[in-house]
Amino acid sequence: MGEKIKNRIANDVAAKLIPAEAAVDETLTHLLALGATLMRAHGQLNLPIGEGAGIINRIGDATALGFEMRRKMCSAHVGLRAKVEEMGLQVTAGPITDCPEKAPMIFTTGELPEASTLR
Repeated sequence: MGEKIKNRIANDVAAKLIPAEAAVDETLTHLLALGATLMRAHGQLNLPIGEGAGIINRIGDATALGFEMRRKMCSAHVGLRAKVEEMGLQVTAGPITDCPEKAPMIFTTGELPEASTLR
């Protein structure tokens, strides 16, 4: 397969990746706003602390899944970038600022780095 075709395929993937990442961020923004609104409403209605706990917990679980989805998308992005570089392809789809330079530990392992490495 020629380089021109490989570059076209890589750019097609990148062109789909960038809006998918934006959609994940947008979904997470909506989930966070929903959670905040729900908690504010709970307080404004002066409901007992246990009232609606199941609903609040489900929204919290959905939000946690949103963060997990974002972490996995970031990790996939880093992996795709590494593969593109390994294959020597040229990707021009999307702004370069959307492409992470390195794979931070949190994206590759799911574990937080040592505090001394955060700067």
